[in-house]
Amino acid sequence: MAFSFASAFFMPRCRSRASEICQPMVFKGLRLVIGSCMTNIGHFRAAAQIWSDAPYLPARTWMAPPTRMDEAQLKREGVYSIFSKVGVRTEIPGCSLCMGNQARVRPETTVFSTSTRNFDNRIGTDTRVFLGSAELAAMVARTGTIPDPKDYFAMFESAIHPHIDTIYSYLTFDKMTDPILNYQP
Repeated sequence: MAFSFASAFFMPRCRSRASEICQPMVFKGLRLVIGSCMTNIGHFRAAAQIWSDAPYLPARTWMAPPTRMDEAQLKREGVYSIFSKVGVRTEIPGCSLCMGNQARVRPETTVFSTSTRNFDNRIGTDTRVFLGSAELAAMVARTGTIPDPKDYFAMFESAIHPHIDTIYSYLTFDKMTDPILNYQP
């Protein structure tokens, strides 16, 4: 799977790309949002894989899968238990956090988000929003920094690549024999 770090990250409200970043960016009080219609079940599995051996995350992190079917499958796979272990706040699936519908952050907060919404004031007053992939967001949540590309690719190779076929296996609705929406332990 070919992947470009530069295509995985955009600076707030500008046209700069990650390839122009020379130093890792460190944040205090960072908030993260992983979710929106732009994510899929593989993105949540990837985040869980990156966090599987992590302590409690230093960045306050919210996640909302795009559908209830994704949520139910992730719960069946034990992915939600990893989210709970590292302190991720899970929200109702669907169009939510990127729109500022279910939660808003404090004024003048820095947010790293997987959504397509980095409009001024969208999820908080005077909020600065960085956009990026779910995999990059998971690494940012774990470290509190936007890493340089070398560190990002090292993480991707060690945490994601060995499991790439299972992480990015998508729900095939036409082949599901029992598409139960409610979680049943």
